[in-house]
Amino acid sequence: MSSNEPTVIDLKSSFLRAQIFALSQPLQPSQDWQASIPEEENTLRQRAIDEALFKLNTILKQHNKVSYPPQAQRHVAEQIDQLYWDAGERDVNLNGEEWSEKGADYRLSSNIEKLPEEWSEEAEVRAPKQAAKYRELQNKLLELNEKRRAAKERLEQYKSVKKLLEPFDQADKNIQENIITKNGEIEKELERMRMLMLRVERGIVGLEGKDKDDHMDIDFEEDDKEKLSSSSVPATASRVSSELYKMSICQISIPCIDKEASEELYATMLKPLNYEISVKTRDAIFFTGRFQFHPELSLRREQPGGLTGAIRITFCASSKARVDKFYILGLTKSNTIQRGITGDYPNAYTASITGPDGNIIEAIYIKSWWSKFIKFPVPITGQVFVGAFYLEALFTVIVNKDKMPFPYKIVLVIGATSGIGLALTEKMLSEGVTKIIALGRRQDKLNDLLKKHGESKVSTIQVLEAHPTLDCAFLNSGIQRSLDFTKPESIDLDLISTEFTTNYLSYVHLTKALLPHLRKRAQGGDNAGLIFTTSGLALVPITRCRNYCASKAAMHQLISVMREQLRGEGGGEDVEEEAAWGKREKSKGVKVIEIYPPAVQTELHDEKHQPDIKNGRSFGMPLEEFTDEAWKGLERGDEDIPIGTTWTGFGYEGVEMSRKKLFGEMMEKTKGQ
Repeated sequence: MSSNEPTVIDLKSSFLRAQIFALSQPLQPSQDWQASIPEEENTLRQRAIDEALFKLNTILKQHNKVSYPPQAQRHVAEQIDQLYWDAGERDVNLNGEEWSEKGADYRLSSNIEKLPEEWSEEAEVRAPKQAAKYRELQNKLLELNEKRRAAKERLEQYKSVKKLLEPFDQADKNIQENIITKNGEIEKELERMRMLMLRVERGIVGLEGKDKDDHMDIDFEEDDKEKLSSSSVPATASRVSSELYKMSICQISIPCIDKEASEELYATMLKPLNYEISVKTRDAIFFTGRFQFHPELSLRREQPGGLTGAIRITFCASSKARVDKFYILGLTKSNTIQRGITGDYPNAYTASITGPDGNIIEAIYIKSWWSKFIKFPVPITGQVFVGAFYLEALFTVIVNKDKMPFPYKIVLVIGATSGIGLALTEKMLSEGVTKIIALGRRQDKLNDLLKKHGESKVSTIQVLEAHPTLDCAFLNSGIQRSLDFTKPESIDLDLISTEFTTNYLSYVHLTKALLPHLRKRAQGGDNAGLIFTTSGLALVPITRCRNYCASKAAMHQLISVMREQLRGEGGGEDVEEEAAWGKREKSKGVKVIEIYPPAVQTELHDEKHQPDIKNGRSFGMPLEEFTDEAWKGLERGDEDIPIGTTWTGFGYEGVEMSRKKLFGEMMEKTKGQ
């Protein structure tokens, strides 16, 4: 802690400065010195005297400057201070304790812990303020020392954990592939074991109370039935939880009058987003499509107490599954569910479905006549052929989790000759985009693209009228240059202007030119979109390319505002999606998409453009990996697509999502202004 009381060094330094100042004053004779000299001896002229005094004072000033420099003054003051310390040590007997020696290091725990709690009574009476200050400092030292000890213990724990996790630093080399790979051999084997246990349980339950002549359920032959009937394994012991790698996403309660309804075959179709799944609920057997189990979705059936004949079905899915709507198709003898208003299904009923957050999810329950002929083995009749054809048509699997087709068919790509633009152009063409209108600075690269995919899929004409069905523009071009404000002479203002024009103003001009056409499409109910490539540096800048960061940040802010202005202009269907700040209406107008790349291995970092970067092509995320991740976001229909380290390293998750929430709240407050 600081003190207002001066130290010995301060006092002695002040004294020395005062003495040296007095000695350094210029020499000046008294005003009447000539009056004491006889007139006949007073032959010196005043000018000669003044010149002599000037020279003498100059020499004196130089002498004092050399003899009494500030360093020398400080050194003398420290010597005096040392004399005081030496005199004090001779008067104090502290038994040679290390902590009491002059120059003792009070950062050491050993010295801090040995400090006495207070001064002697005599010393405290003689200097009460200093004694109180000592107690305060000693307590502060003890507190900080305890915090340091706790921090060291935590550090040692972290080091031990790090050492335990060292094998995972290079997972691809140190861990077996089937352990770290999703849907690897271990997971597949566990799924096979689980299905086997469920089949055994189903067989055991099916044998209870049945004659040997009864037909078994699907997948069991007569010899299997004989073995299972003599098995002592209880049904409950063979039940394997379907939630081993999954979580519960909803519960469906279907109350029934008939207590034997559980003996019926329940065919249930679950549709979260783009799934269409057929499920057999009896004894927790579940299938997709043509009786093939799908590991991402499963079903658990319960017989809850208190509800006569009730059947509670819990759907389980992977933690990444997003569920908006369910369509439930069930077979039962009778039920007490009230008839719903469903024009599409004359024999449909509404069912209660509760999600994990307690909210009711829309559902339709359809009573059907299929149980009349679904028996195994199935008798060969005309009714069976009709039913089989109907079942196969209805339960065709669409296993395409969180994925929607890319909605745009005619896409204008700016910057299609290299890097991200070229990679996503190739990806679009491979995924079904009808035509790419490619724009770039290098004609040879455009010719290569045209030659590879043909004129039917690639056009290099830069005229909007030639493509009236254009429904999307991908604005991707950009340049990056270093900038150093510590060397103002190296700053090229023309280069700064070029970089900002390419990365920002050109986007604004192109957007202005394209919007009338795209808005007209959106207002007519057709798809229309603008895709922009910005950067993770739009969120968190770095020092070496300041102007690039500023241009991307400007584009990022413009995109946010443009998206809100264009939202809801279109004439399409009213659909909702979950945005960063809560439930917001999906853009029915021109959809504005922003891709945030991290550093990617492209020509952007070439040494010829940025000499301070060596081997720039090897810097950053592999282009193929970036392209795959960006395409997944485009297929999901995301408006924001942060890639790789942009999600956490550049603060999208921690900062940008919060900023978007504030932006959404601000938009709500300023509506109509």
